[in-house]
Amino acid sequence: MDELWKALLPALIEYGIPIVSSVLSFLGAKALVALRQRFNSEAASSALDRLERVAALAVQDVERTIVRELREAAADGQITIEEAREVRASASLKIKSVMGTDGLKALRASEGDIRTIIDTVIEAKVGEMKVRQSMVPPEPSVDVDVPS
Repeated sequence: MDELWKALLPALIEYGIPIVSSVLSFLGAKALVALRQRFNSEAASSALDRLERVAALAVQDVERTIVRELREAAADGQITIEEAREVRASASLKIKSVMGTDGLKALRASEGDIRTIIDTVIEAKVGEMKVRQSMVPPEPSVDVDVPS
């Protein structure tokens, strides 16, 4: 049985991760579509467009800084649930700061909870980022023999 898993594991990793990432991205996109349907005014729709752009930048920034540091510090390269919450809170604060009072007021016009709206957009952008990362082929490792 162990040999079967050893044989299947590389294929599961190679094909499973992109599939899971694609499903997550699809679900995030569906959530954005549902969210967009709640925005019936032009100002609120414009604010949602801006929120999506700002969230994409905030997610990229948090991934480059905080997440990378946390993964490097962790023994197994994975972040904990609590750390993931802190990362989301950091991204949310960045988004709220950039959106400003007027942008947040326009989002509230959808009669939705601003925290839920921002969290939904963050999750969608994280899903999109994971799909993009899974589509980038890994860099080949090159073993160089140095003559002695």
